[in-house]
Amino acid sequence: MSTIEVNKITPVDGGTNVTLGDSGDTFTIPSGVTMTNNGSSSGFDQFANWSESSGNLLPSNASYGVYLGVNSATASNLLDDYEEGTWTPNVDGTTSIAYDNRVGRYTKIGDTVFVECLLQWNSASYSSPTAVFTVTGLPFAAINIHYVGVPGAVTTGASFNWNNTEGTSTSASIAAAATDSSTVVFNVGSSGENFSGSRIKNDNNGNGIVQIAMTYRTTA
Repeated sequence: MSTIEVNKITPVDGGTNVTLGDSGDTFTIPSGVTMTNNGSSSGFDQFANWSESSGNLLPSNASYGVYLGVNSATASNLLDDYEEGTWTPNVDGTTSIAYDNRVGRYTKIGDTVFVECLLQWNSASYSSPTAVFTVTGLPFAAINIHYVGVPGAVTTGASFNWNNTEGTSTSASIAAAATDSSTVVFNVGSSGENFSGSRIKNDNNGNGIVQIAMTYRTTA
């Protein structure tokens, strides 16, 4: 193996190009070597705005994403946001409530948000027997269109006591959706009313449990 030690490589006879090796040759850069580009280059700068972190690609700007399923920059194929986190759900329409458990988690992929939460309380007083039961605190506002999300699964437990819009007690299944331009999850209806409205009895002061899992769209 031969070693060439120089401080600078310059084209001969006033030329402007230097070629290293021939097609098929391999040049190895040892571990610990740093190569700095203070000018412009081709072939090396395709990922100039990206770096590596623990084996993962890391963009220099959080707005950068990846085009999927295409070989040209097509806006509808750009995935530029992914996020996981927690949120704090709150039971709305109550004058007082004492929580035992209150947790929420979300995953956001592009403009689609999946949320889930658990609400458990040992006492609650509601403002009126016709107050619509809602849960507020969604991590992202729902998109402002007529239909904002896929109705999600809701389970209730303990002494949770529902009223329908006619004021009679019901224990029917309910669903969840996000309201237009808001951060509210609302639980809709009873099967006998074709999910037309959901009310909570204001004399329901016992234990209650609500679990929600749903998906909606956002512009955030």
